Amino acid sequence: YMWTQSTGWQDITPAQFVGSDWVEVTDVSDDGNTWLGLNNGFTGTPGYFVASGSDVTMLTAPNGFGFSSVSAVNATGNIAVGGVTFGPTVRTQPAIWTNGVATVLPPVNGFQSSVLVDVSTDGGVAVGFAQVFDPLSSETPFVWTAASGSKPLTDYASDFGISLPSNVLGYLPSVSISGDGTVISGAARERIESMITAGVAEGAQPILDGRGAVVEGLEQGSFV
Repeated sequence: YMWTQSTGWQDITPAQFVGSDWVEVTDVSDDGNTWLGLNNGFTGTPGYFVASGSDVTMLTAPNGFGFSSVSAVNATGNIAVGGVTFGPTVRTQPAIWTNGVATVLPPVNGFQSSVLVDVSTDGGVAVGFAQVFDPLSSETPFVWTAASGSKPLTDYASDFGISLPSNVLGYLPSVSISGDGTVISGAARERIESMITAGVAEGAQPILDGRGAVVEGLEQGSFV
């Protein structure tokens, strides 16, 4: 289903998936005309797809890879990002689908599995998470650009003279990117501020309270 203020809820199940026991919408373009979905039922081809009106394009993994996992579409709906599985241990390599055609990106250096979760409008910048399994590590956010490939977020920020504390990255359960590719956001600030609030509620006295911090000239940033 899709909801808009003017039409309310509408059943947008593609004709070939009608009768399937599980079809879901996972992302939508800015104009609402193109959407990313997952058919996990028994009617039609299973897997991720992009739909626009009656046109449906399956987002499959290229030959030599296993199955695809698609996370998001860009603002115009013609680019999707996610990952494809490979190898006997079913690990994931980042991938971009442009007009339904998949391009598998090289693995993030130093990591065994990685997946993209959001992409800029032009497809030139994408963000995701990478992980090491031996030994098991927490997910590390990374940035991919068409010009320089994939880099951990700390290294990407360092290229712009920004130092990110490594312990803060552990509080990034989600990450996204603006349409123009210039702003990368996560939930780190909200998590840190909630921890400060909880401490105060339990009797702690913050000597320097950084909640709600605003930096002049950078009012849209996330600071504590």
